[in-house]
Amino acid sequence: MAAQYNFRNILGIDPDDTSFTCAGTDELHKPPKRCQNQIPVEDREVATRILNEMDRSSICDDTLKLLPELVSRTLCTESHRSKPELCQIGQVYTEWRDTVRDHWTLVKRESSKKSFERWRLLKVKDALESMRAVVEDEKENDVGAI
Repeated sequence: MAAQYNFRNILGIDPDDTSFTCAGTDELHKPPKRCQNQIPVEDREVATRILNEMDRSSICDDTLKLLPELVSRTLCTESHRSKPELCQIGQVYTEWRDTVRDHWTLVKRESSKKSFERWRLLKVKDALESMRAVVEDEKENDVGAI
């Protein structure tokens, strides 16, 4: 069974939400907070399609290839995509790339654990079936001796 992903939750963004704002951080506030600049509808729609594609992907590298466009479409054009001194494309990309890699590693590790547990349970089942066969044989031998 293929793993199910929800990169909206993993990355903490939901461009489907009409109140979605820039994924960048307003560093002028202490503590820094999420930028409140609106993202154009077209960019939100493209970001939604990218996230849907990421959710369907079963290969980490394919997902990572989609990140640059997703980052670009979820940062505001007023500051975090266009002003060199405020541009956060590289910062957000690096953060999301690391988050995606960590998630894939976790999923792979969990999948390996489940596979090992299935293998172990099959071995126990085989051993129990062998023991059952021995017990059945002994019962037949005991009944035949009477």
